[in-house]
Order: sequence, then structure tokens, then C-alpha cells
Amino acid sequence: MRTDYTAASVLRMAILVPVTLIVVMPATGMPATGMAQPAPPPISEEAIETTARRARELMAASVSRNAPSKPTLQDALPATRRTIGDVTVVLTPSGGRLGVTVNTFEDGVGPQDARNPPAGRWVLADWTVKNEGPRDASVNRLHFRVQTTEGYVFGPSLEAVHESALESARLEPGQAVRGWLSYDIPSGVPIASLIYQAPGEPQFIIANLMP
Repeated sequence: MRTDYTAASVLRMAILVPVTLIVVMPATGMPATGMAQPAPPPISEEAIETTARRARELMAASVSRNAPSKPTLQDALPATRRTIGDVTVVLTPSGGRLGVTVNTFEDGVGPQDARNPPAGRWVLADWTVKNEGPRDASVNRLHFRVQTTEGYVFGPSLEAVHESALESARLEPGQAVRGWLSYDIPSGVPIASLIYQAPGEPQFIIANLMP
């Protein structure tokens, strides 16, 4: 059978074919063009609150990472070299403020100056400690130490080489105490500095002895 395609018939086919596709496509599971789409399910209040809480946690974590670290009290002091006779204000573990000074330093004191000879050599330091805070502050003699050039830190000996020894005390505001501490340091190891450091707390250089 012969089919004649006239201009009118071609135009009718161009119109009918897309209409046929629009009707057939929904049967294949695909959305038809121009048809209304189903509305998405509503979001529960619990999901909204969970999302908002997570956003607040991420924002707080970002602020915490970018915040500058809290400076220690010594970080706030001028970056000057501390030597014998200088006063350095330190912060105690209990929150007190102590003004600490090394008045005199003696290295290589002979064993005759103590009842028991040292394993290395005796090093002596004359300390002054003043309560610079508004409330009572504790002074612990074990926090006053010596650091060598190799980085080793030595606490004071129980041996009182000097008769005027520094003892642990509790000071009222404005009150001061002064005394000597002795350190048993290996022979031949130079001393770098005299420091104040409580266990687990920042180190404060009281007097730098390096040239």
C-alpha cells in the first residue's frame, strides 16, 4: 500500500508523536514532562534540631582552633635578659604572685662546707621571694631549681650547705623571705640559669648565667 506524505500529514505526525511519548513515558517509571511532581516528605523538628546543634558544634570548634593560646605571666613580661638581682614575677600553682630574685650565686663550693660531700660539686644560690599578690601565697623551696647548659634541671639538696637556708613558707601580701639553697651538680657541667618551676607548670627563668 502506498502512502503519500503531504505537508498536512507530516505536520500531524510531528504533533502526535510527542504526545504519544508523554503518555507512554510514565508507564516506564520516568516522570512525564510537564506533569506535577509529588511533594517531598516534611522534615521533622528532631532532624532540624540535630542539624542546628551540629552546626553550632562545628562553629565552636572552629573558634577554639583559631583562638590564640593564653600567654603565661612571663610571656607578658618584656623580653629582657634576666640576671642576678633582677625581680621576676611568677605565678604559683594556687594562683599566687611571687616576686623572685637571685641575690648571689656561688659555683664550686668545697665539700668542707657541708657535713656530707656532694656527688659532683656544690652550687649555691641566695634567693629572695616576696608575695606580690592580694592574698596569702605558699613558697615551696623545691620549686627553685638550677638548669645546666645540657638542659638538665636539678632541685635543691636537703643538705644545708649555708647556715641561712631558704625554707618553705606561707607569706602574707607584701611579706618576703630570703635564704640559700644548695644544689649537687655533676662536675664540669656549666650552669645555664636559675629557674622557678612547679611540677606541671611553665618554667620561669629568674637569672640567666650564660654570657
